[in-house]
Amino acid sequence: MANGPSAGLEALRPLLRRADQQRNHRVHAAHSHLLELTGEAAAAKGAYRLAAQLTDSIPEQRYLNRRAATEASGHTEETRASVVPRGRKPSSAEPA
Repeated sequence: MANGPSAGLEALRPLLRRADQQRNHRVHAAHSHLLELTGEAAAAKGAYRLAAQLTDSIPEQRYLNRRAATEASGHTEETRASVVPRGRKPSSAEPA
């Protein structure tokens, strides 16, 4: 991320094409986050939903589906930054 989300997307593209990574929810979650950071809301929403479908973890599914819903609702960056997963306290770097 030192070079920005667009550079991150470019670095991630080869992983997204690898057959052994097609069902890796973490790759798709990272992809969705980078898409979100570049302002590609519709693509981010779809990638968050795909990541949620690929994980067996119910808490991760909830989080990823919540991110997809937040992205779909068009919340601003300030609003999105205030979404903290349930059961987790914000760090000192996050808004309360």
